[in-house]
Amino acid sequence: QIRRAIKEINLQPTFELTVVVTPDEQPEFSARVIQPVAEEYAHLAVQGQEVAVKYAEDDLGAVWINWASSSPS
Repeated sequence: QIRRAIKEINLQPTFELTVVVTPDEQPEFSARVIQPVAEEYAHLAVQGQEVAVKYAEDDLGAVWINWASSSPS
């Protein structure tokens, strides 16, 4: 699920996404992410796109998408 939020942060559009995270040697989990996205990476915010993420192992709800390290599939 991906939707562009109305709110902007630092003049960047904000997206609300549900991502499925597949860590190495751990079970996958899903997380809801609300994060600003620079216009140059907004084209990556599409259903089915693989993105690079970071997450807190002690809080699987704390997920951050690294748009700059993500590439189109």
